[in-house]
Amino acid sequence: MARPKKIIDEDLISELSGLHCSIEEISRVVGVSPATLKRNYKPAINRGTDWLKTSLKRKQFKTAMQGNIKMLIWLGIQYLSQSNKKRRDDKLELTIIKKVVDFTKNSKKSDVRMLRQAQQPKKKKDVSRKSKVGSKD
Repeated sequence: MARPKKIIDEDLISELSGLHCSIEEISRVVGVSPATLKRNYKPAINRGTDWLKTSLKRKQFKTAMQGNIKMLIWLGIQYLSQSNKKRRDDKLELTIIKKVVDFTKNSKKSDVRMLRQAQQPKKKKDVSRKSKVGSKD
């Protein structure tokens, strides 16, 4: 004689999946193995996961539209293929602009040299050590 079929609440599975519970956690709550849960209740699990993702996106967009700068930047990176790699260039540009402004205020010969130096890339110092004459290696 076969074991009686267990009645499982699919809404409970969807709700737990929507709370980001793992398959193992859901299986312990409803009393079936994780394999059975994956095999027989995949649509209910997906419904809960989809609800969670939609709710999170909705909240993120709402937060961004209320003026949260970090969320706006993050959403721009995720959905608009934007990046914040230009920060180094922006910083360099701001440094050059500051030097130009300083130059126009003071207009000394030393400022002209300073402006030219700011526009040129800095040279790296040679940090290699030369062995002393007569020393043993």
